[in-house]
Amino acid sequence: MNREKTLKRILLSGGGTGGHIYPALALAEEFKKQNPKVEIRFVGSARGLEAKIIPEKGFKLYSLNIGPLHSSVGRMQQLKTFCALPLVLLHCLWILITFRPERVMGFGGYASGPIVFMASLLFFKTSIWEANVQPGIANKILAKFVKRCYVVFEESLKFFPTDKTKCFGYPVRHSFDVLYDQKMQNLRAHITDQNTVKENNGLATNPTESLDYSLKVLVFGGSQGAKVLNDLIPNVALANPDIKFTLQTGLKNYDQVLQKLNDLKPVPSKDNAVVSIESRETKSKSNSFPNLTVLPFLDPIIDHYVQADVIICRSGAGALAELAAIGAYCLFVPFALASDNHQYKNALALSERGAAVVLEEKNLTLASLVHFLDMFKKKSKDEQRQTHEKMLAFFKPKATFNMVQDFTNL
Repeated sequence: MNREKTLKRILLSGGGTGGHIYPALALAEEFKKQNPKVEIRFVGSARGLEAKIIPEKGFKLYSLNIGPLHSSVGRMQQLKTFCALPLVLLHCLWILITFRPERVMGFGGYASGPIVFMASLLFFKTSIWEANVQPGIANKILAKFVKRCYVVFEESLKFFPTDKTKCFGYPVRHSFDVLYDQKMQNLRAHITDQNTVKENNGLATNPTESLDYSLKVLVFGGSQGAKVLNDLIPNVALANPDIKFTLQTGLKNYDQVLQKLNDLKPVPSKDNAVVSIESRETKSKSNSFPNLTVLPFLDPIIDHYVQADVIICRSGAGALAELAAIGAYCLFVPFALASDNHQYKNALALSERGAAVVLEEKNLTLASLVHFLDMFKKKSKDEQRQTHEKMLAFFKPKATFNMVQDFTNL
């Protein structure tokens, strides 16, 4: 058996959003776990979240003065970024010469492309990681130069060279791998007797009977929250008094949502089938939402995941991977303005597996959400379990460990 290599210096790049930063940090922690003596540094941009998060985690961060190039920004911003590229590439050259990393890996973000491209030209061993079903233009270009491409979705394999691409999944925190193992053991070990009891007692025909908050729904829109969900969920809670809702609003929207709830009262619709909300003149405290809990953020989020029967959320690759690890029953509402519509494509990949339900933002209404929950209530335990199994099947365990092992021994 070949002896495994031991690396001394690793350079990771990625930033802008948590979807680029946290997978890179997961790899960094796994590298450290396997070899505590390895020195790991990061490359990012001064304007991204990495400028705050990476130093707090104890890693050195090189900041590149680089901006966006994608089509959603104006031509002036694109021109400014192009003009800055020569200096940025020189900065990358300086980083590579002075640090001399044995491996360079890009996780996406403005700074990732230049450093991985320059490292590839200088014959450093490089790799890229693609989180979404359809890669962006930067990773499509970089794939021609790097030694290895890592993807999360099997549907992404067709976009990359087959001889150097591996589908290891999404590098999640160790706690999710542990949860996945527990869920799989539970599936193998037993079938819950609740379904048998219901069938023997003839209760399967009325699954909503005596719920008494037995159905719990978690709704979140990412760290920033989602306005469309913040606006709709109070209405849905009023329409479903037998369901317990938890809504994560995002920190900046929390006070606004609380104020809105305090200023609202329930009003039945004409057919009494759905409850709507109208503004109230007075500012007195409302008791109209006994089944709705509003939180600015979910910490630790894993605790909220495991307590929910149904989860309604965006479809970033990180959320998909974490929810797949626990086999969550999900309704994904992709962010309509995501670049290249990647959130919709991510969610569609799970929907086509029968593992989740997708509802585009343009079709998201009070009636559509109420209908979704009504359909879930009518599902038997066996139907729910089948969806649970398909969601678990999407998750690839030990992705972080496997990526570190593969890239180390490249």
